Amino acid sequence: MKKIVIYVSDHGFGHASRIIGLVRQLKQKNYEIIIKNFNAFNFLQLHLPYTKIIKLKTDVGPISNIFSSSPDYEKTYFLYNNWINNQKKWLNKEIEFYKNKKVDLIISDISPISIQLANMLGIPSVTIANFTWIDILEKFPYHKFNDKIIDWLYTSFEMTDLAIKLPLHMQLKGLKKTKNSSLLCRKISMSKNTIFKKLKIIDRPIAVYLGNNNQKINIVLNNKDTKIININQKYIEIDNIKIKNSIEIQNIIAASKLIIAKPGYSIFSECINSRCPMLTISRKNYPEDRILVKYGEKFGISNTVNLDKTHTIDLTKFISEKLTDNINEYEIKKIENLPSVSNLISELLLK
Repeated sequence: MKKIVIYVSDHGFGHASRIIGLVRQLKQKNYEIIIKNFNAFNFLQLHLPYTKIIKLKTDVGPISNIFSSSPDYEKTYFLYNNWINNQKKWLNKEIEFYKNKKVDLIISDISPISIQLANMLGIPSVTIANFTWIDILEKFPYHKFNDKIIDWLYTSFEMTDLAIKLPLHMQLKGLKKTKNSSLLCRKISMSKNTIFKKLKIIDRPIAVYLGNNNQKINIVLNNKDTKIININQKYIEIDNIKIKNSIEIQNIIAASKLIIAKPGYSIFSECINSRCPMLTISRKNYPEDRILVKYGEKFGISNTVNLDKTHTIDLTKFISEKLTDNINEYEIKKIENLPSVSNLISELLLK
């Protein structure tokens, strides 16, 4: 049995969400999987109960918020600089973990230091990405740590044996040996009617997902039968009542008439997979969001909405329209017909 270790970025939950989809596919091919992550550890344990998950910090990423005027550039560079300064300790500890273990592949999504680890150990590596941290940081204002961090990132990403280029991607700077893949996301596993019963609703809801932000937005809506669901990783809130979240987000998306969300690969890919329209609230001055918004327009899946000072969105005009009319099936089918990430990984392991 082939053994794979996956290092999942600690930046948000989007990387973890798509890795859940990947692991479920790889398990069907009878691979042994170990996942390493810190930030989404409980989330991964909940959705992959029969997979070994080790709590380990794997990455740092930009500090941003949809309610802020810009990312926190100073804190972002400070975290990266500290991370790089402490890399030797991290690498030495991980090298110990691999002693007397036969590992066939290391997958990075998108932890640069794990690619360096694979190179040091002589283990083949695959990087799964719709952006690299170089794509993001090179568009940030210049900082005294900038050159050091960018050079380190280039060194790391260039070491990977195969870079799987996901749809909705940026330039992917630093990655050389690339192959295109289809969307990577969690498959729908629950019917619309089952979700209605669980949530005690009678009509397709509007779902709001703002990632790790605890702040709320206000929504103006005329249709009293349409419920607004606020989604958190731990709970769902309907009519100001919190209930434990036992429904995976991709299933709620498939049952919804509209998603309101901050841009992110996972939420976009799951909305495209379900053909569910989106309203996106972009983070200001954040490079990935601008690219995702362009893809959203290309596929006819999303519109951008701006929050006013009261964080209010008026949905009256959107709900009166047939929101799925603009979805571009031709463009979506083109990316759906590309090879799957799990098949590209299997091809590499068979060599």
